[in-house]
Formats: sequence, structure tokens, C-alpha cells
Amino acid sequence: MTKNIIVTDEKGQQIGLTYPKRARGLVKNGRAEYTSDCSVKMLDTHVPTSKNLEVRNMSNVINFNARDFHFNTLCESNTGAKMFITDESGRNVECFTIGDWKWSWTEIMSTKKLGANTQGVFRFELHGGYNSTNDATSRFSVIAHKDEAPTEAEKADGCVYKIDKSSYKPLLSKKKPDGGLLRVYEIPFSTGDCEYVTFIFTAMHAEQTMFPTRDNESYADMEDMAYEQLYLKQADHSYRSCCSADGSSINMSGTAASENEFADMLASIGDGCDVAFNYCTVTRSEGLEYMDIGCSSDGSNMDFSGSTLTMKSFSMIIAKIGDGCNVCLNCCTITDKNTEGLYDRDITSCDGTNISLDALTLPEGMLAEVSRLIRMKSGDSCSVSMKNVHTLPDTELANV
Repeated sequence: MTKNIIVTDEKGQQIGLTYPKRARGLVKNGRAEYTSDCSVKMLDTHVPTSKNLEVRNMSNVINFNARDFHFNTLCESNTGAKMFITDESGRNVECFTIGDWKWSWTEIMSTKKLGANTQGVFRFELHGGYNSTNDATSRFSVIAHKDEAPTEAEKADGCVYKIDKSSYKPLLSKKKPDGGLLRVYEIPFSTGDCEYVTFIFTAMHAEQTMFPTRDNESYADMEDMAYEQLYLKQADHSYRSCCSADGSSINMSGTAASENEFADMLASIGDGCDVAFNYCTVTRSEGLEYMDIGCSSDGSNMDFSGSTLTMKSFSMIIAKIGDGCNVCLNCCTITDKNTEGLYDRDITSCDGTNISLDALTLPEGMLAEVSRLIRMKSGDSCSVSMKNVHTLPDTELANV
């Protein structure tokens, strides 16, 4: 049996699919009505009968809370972490990042006992989820079940919402200051005759972060941007930038450049190039806007040894590396702890590449972030060396 009955809300917008048997149960219990032979509409009201004395909570809004969620232990490739960050609005908030740019199937889940005949909305703020190759998996699932753990039949009867791209339309879709996307979703749910409900986030081949939502008015000053707009913008960047010259020799040793100027230099690198950018200095540019660095470079030799880099420019280098490259970042120094506007969404794994970061100097607490970017880049037959890494306390950063 397949899920071939369309489920819509009161406004006729599709909110999921279900089985014919489940649809008949929804109609029989007065929680939905048929709109055609293959679709049902959920009802916003339900009058309790003598056989159904439970009071339905029609205003139950559950906001995402990272502490309510944990990894699904049945997934062997889970990747991600709970963490505190400062978001665009300046609030310090706990979030949950899942997925990577490889093929790690990751799930986090939360089970709540809400009682039978409870209807509500699950709200969450989603950052990231952009995938330039359009092969990401990003889903939100709702499973109602009678006991603490759902049966296989109850799992099969759950509702799955496809939230990659704009497959299931978000309530709000905004452009982040760093050029990425922030989307707010409101997912309707109903426990029916079950006591429990389980919420599941699934991600593969895309990194995404879930936050608790704010009031809708808090997003009013942010620019509207749909997923498709971002995709076309990035595709246009790729088209224009991939016209860079292959097989070139680029020598900019000893140069001082801003992040904007450094991005222009990276954009000029094609495949099979010899790049010398050793003993150079990159300084921060104002703002968090996206700077075009072009396509990744395959088969190139890149020497950045002895250079002084911002964290953002370091992430640009990692994003630029392609298959079969030899990259030297020995004796480099990273000068700040800035993690906003990093190019991690542009980092895809490469194969057969050698990266050396021996004697790297970086601020205290940033080793995990640097290691995360390197892991995102490392594919098959890659070699990474990080010997004798040094860390600087905050008091010494100003002198770098």
C-alpha cells in the first residue's frame, strides 16, 4: 500500500501524503473531510461527542528547542552538534547543526506526550540547506504513536515534509547577512487517537542548522529571498567565474590584500595552475556579503605558506581546493575568531588532494572550527598534515 491520498490544510495547501486507510480514519473521526477521491482536507474545528470527550488543543505551538532533540541511534553516520552561537539578531541561542557535504545520513528526533486529539504547529528556523548540485536530502517528519516508541506501521503512517529547496514552502524565506538563507517553517500536526508524537529532522549532502523562531515581525527588516533566487545567483557566479584561465602561473608572493581583493585573486585560478601566495597578508573587508571566488580548482599547486589570513579567507582557500591539488598552508597564522560568513556552504569534498597545515598558528578555541572545514574537504585518498599547531590567547591576537 502506498501513500497516495493528498492531505491539505483549510486553505487547500498540501501538507503531506497519507494512506487510504488513514484518510478514512481521519474522516470517520471528524478530523478531515474528503475533497475528492484522492484528497482530504484537515478541519480546524472538531465538536467532541459522547464517545470522544478529550479537549483538543487548537492553539498548541511548539517552538524548536535544541535540548529536546537527540541523534537517532539507528543512523550510523550521524554528524552534527548542539552549540551556542550569536545569531543575526544578536541573541545568544542554542541550535543544532546536522549533515555535511559528504553522504552522511543524519537524523535527530524528539518525542513528546501531548495526549490524544491534540492539534498544533511545530515552528523552527532553518539556516543553510543550500546545495549547488541539487542532490540534497532535507526532511521533517511527524509520527503519531500510541506508546512511547512508534511501531513500524505508525512510522509508515507518519507525515513527511520535504524541506530541501522550496519543495514545502516556508512561511518566511530571508537573505542572511552572509548571503545564505534563513527560512521559517510552520508544520501542522495532529496526534489523532495517539498519545505521543515524534518529530524528526533528516539531512544528507547538505549542512543545515535549526534554531528556535522569533516573532514574525522580527524578520521584517531582512530582505526576502527564495531558495530559487539564491540558486540562480550562485549558478550565475559559477558560470562567470569558471571562465578563469587553466594552466596559469600566478605569483603574488608578499602581497597585502583585503578579503575582497583576495576573492578576486582566487576567482582567477582555473585548473592545473601554479599559485604562489606565500608570505602574504589578508585583512578583513567590511560587511558579510558573498564574494565570488569562482569554481574549485583541480590539479593545481597552491603555496600559501607563511601567510597571515583571516578566518574567512582561510575558508575561501578550503572552498577553492578541488581534486588532485597540492596545497601548502605551513606556518600560516589565522588572526581572528570570526565564524560568520564562512564559505562552508561552498566546501565540497575532493579526492586525491594533499593539504599541509604544519606549524599553523590560530586563536584559542578555533582548532575545532578549522578541523571541521578540513573534514568537509577531505574525500577519497586525501592526505592532511596538521603537525605542531600553535594557539594564541586573545591577549596576543592584537599583536598579530
